[in-house]
Amino acid sequence: MAGGINLATKYSTVVDERFTRESQAMLALNNDYEFKGDKTVKVYSIPIVPMVDYTRAGMQRYGTPTDLSRNVQTMTVTKDRAFTFIIDAGDKIQSEMVSDAGRALSRQLSEVWVPEFDTYVFKTLATAAQNAGNYASTPLDKTNAYAAFLDGMERLGDHNVPEQYWAAA
Repeated sequence: MAGGINLATKYSTVVDERFTRESQAMLALNNDYEFKGDKTVKVYSIPIVPMVDYTRAGMQRYGTPTDLSRNVQTMTVTKDRAFTFIIDAGDKIQSEMVSDAGRALSRQLSEVWVPEFDTYVFKTLATAAQNAGNYASTPLDKTNAYAAFLDGMERLGDHNVPEQYWAAA
């Protein structure tokens, strides 16, 4: 009798998925505006007017009337990214049906799109903060990092950022 023992090989139908996490950048953004089919969206913001002392006599008891103005913020898509893959029907069948399109899309989004998106958003926000003068003038180290953190939290509170975005930090 020639040869050795021939043992079977089996492939699992369960895919070994990697750990992923939800987008952290979405916590710092809102979803109020849609860019579906548009490159640019213009958004109004309405400024406030100062309080004045009420005067009991005269024509301007509530102060000098001024027109309520409207500011316009222009938001333009600056990155237009894409990906593609093919799931051949024969390959799917002959690989124990593990090439599921929905799961492949979910995997692509959580492992590729979310990290790239978060990196882009945080880099963009950091640049905007720096351009607005919102950065520490001294390098952070272990002796001043916590104080800088507290200063940042105070600044967020002073600018009425809802606590749900920063208090749990």
